[in-house]
Amino acid sequence: MSNEGNMELVKKYPDKFRALVCPKDTTDKALKGESEWTIEAAVEELDRLLATGKFVGIGEGMPSKPHTGKAGKTYTQTERMDELRKVMDVARKHKVPVRVHTGTPMGYQITYTVWPENWHPNWVRDLAAEYPDVPIVFDHGGMQGGRSEHLVEECVEVAANNDNVFLETGMYWTDLYYKPLSDPNVGPEKLMWGTDWGASIPIQTQLGTKPQTFAAQVHKHGIPPHQSDIMGWSLKQVSRLDISQDDLNLIMAGNALRVYKIDFPLSRMFRFVE
Repeated sequence: MSNEGNMELVKKYPDKFRALVCPKDTTDKALKGESEWTIEAAVEELDRLLATGKFVGIGEGMPSKPHTGKAGKTYTQTERMDELRKVMDVARKHKVPVRVHTGTPMGYQITYTVWPENWHPNWVRDLAAEYPDVPIVFDHGGMQGGRSEHLVEECVEVAANNDNVFLETGMYWTDLYYKPLSDPNVGPEKLMWGTDWGASIPIQTQLGTKPQTFAAQVHKHGIPPHQSDIMGWSLKQVSRLDISQDDLNLIMAGNALRVYKIDFPLSRMFRFVE
């Protein structure tokens, strides 16, 4: 995928697509050895593309060094947070939300060297407080794969403490949704359904366990050669929720329309949050 390709999709199907931007050219040049990756170059690319008005946010995840799998210098918290603030500055300038990646597919590695904030959702507390006008969406809400819930707990806690922090929940199994739904400072108003791509992360079935199904790559199986139907599984999980349809409608669409400032012709379709 590319930013240019995504813009073409939005142009061709304006009733179906909106696009988020990432500094792909900066990353590609670094991978090819043509230039060194810097946050300044990444932010300049973001600024230029957001100025077109064709993108509604920044993501997936915050801009980072290329994921090469090679040994590299591990960030200090101060170093990485100063990089993230530069991204928040450009988001504030263009009045768009940012997405912070959390969780792991359990197969290919997401390292501290590249995305330390992925493993420390609590770092976002400072960004949320310093940039209260910039919406922050936790990609995967702490659950991209496996069954460990500790990152989910952190994401829910940060969202509960900051009005501008939201959770994307596409990898949540049904019971996991009730964790943020039962928190009065999170609730359905701060959840956004949406899935990862199914080609790389299959759904595992472990009969007799809780949860009985969950998303995860298995090392010995490798990347699946078929298009895993992660969307079908995810839709089934969210449809089982015993909540009001108005709350479910917020999770499935209303919150995303509000956070990404997407015009919608039916003004009374979703219950008012603000």
